[in-house]
Amino acid sequence: MGLFDFFKPRSSFENEFYKIDGLSPLNAKVIEFNPNVTMDTILQLLSLLHQNRIAFSFYDALYPSVSDTGTYFDYQPTKNETAITFLMTLGNHGWSGGIYEISENTVATQIFNLIYQNHLQVISIDKVRLFTHHPLKDVAQNLKQNELICGLHTTEA
Repeated sequence: MGLFDFFKPRSSFENEFYKIDGLSPLNAKVIEFNPNVTMDTILQLLSLLHQNRIAFSFYDALYPSVSDTGTYFDYQPTKNETAITFLMTLGNHGWSGGIYEISENTVATQIFNLIYQNHLQVISIDKVRLFTHHPLKDVAQNLKQNELICGLHTTEA
């Protein structure tokens, strides 16, 4: 029995997960990043999560919030077969945003920068759900949200 048995047989997700350098499963619910993780490693992980339809969440200490500092993000893979994209909701202490479609590159940039600035060590892959009471945003709003996240997380690293 493998650590991720509740997802798929060991022959698929778990074997592919262990081939990615710079990641460690803390348990079946949390993935830990090596502090020296590369953008390529993050892109490999996002591709694997997308292929296996595994949602994930994390806290972004740099994203502006209307209440407390930072924002919680939940990402769910889309059913898009031609591009790796994720549906995302965000919120913190009493407020939540809509459902946005976010590109793989935007999510990777966000995660990489948070790790680089020592704001992120792990992502959760358990009990992640979108705030489904919100409507899906339109193309212009999705583009604006992608630009905002990338603008906050573009590094010189």
